[in-house]
Amino acid sequence: RQLLLYYIQDEPGENPELPNAAEIQTSGDHDYMCLDDIYQQWPLQGLYHFRIRVEDQADGYLWQDISSATEPLPTFSDGCVHAKVLRLDRPPRP
Repeated sequence: RQLLLYYIQDEPGENPELPNAAEIQTSGDHDYMCLDDIYQQWPLQGLYHFRIRVEDQADGYLWQDISSATEPLPTFSDGCVHAKVLRLDRPPRP
């Protein structure tokens, strides 16, 4: 199991400094978290896009789009996977 820390972009009450957390069970054939693991265990309804936080020498970190659902996701210096999540099918706001 690994900890996924995330916040959902453009949603009221979400704050990147106070992320949500989900414990993700890695698949039986690998011991790292991949996007497929997140898709299978994502606790919220809807269609989402994930950007993963990676360390960067110049700026401290940056958000990376993930192109492969089966490759290991990078962990940040705290050992967690950090995600900035965008809901793609958000209903219109009143």
